[in-house]
Amino acid sequence: MRFFFDAGSGTVLWADVGPADLEQLPLGAELRAELDSLVDQCRELGEDVEDGFTELHEDPDLDRYLADPKGFKR
Repeated sequence: MRFFFDAGSGTVLWADVGPADLEQLPLGAELRAELDSLVDQCRELGEDVEDGFTELHEDPDLDRYLADPKGFKR
């Protein structure tokens, strides 16, 4: 399972399926405290901070391109 830090989410780590419960992970007290501190620091920035994330969308012509890359025309 992979975990991600999601700044501004109010939780420390997200797993592939949603927020991770730190109590269920085999983490030491020092690391737990450090992760909790990261959440507090992101809250300190406020909600006006933009992360610059832009959604990516798959090209609707991708299947046609993959089927015949050399002959592909838009």
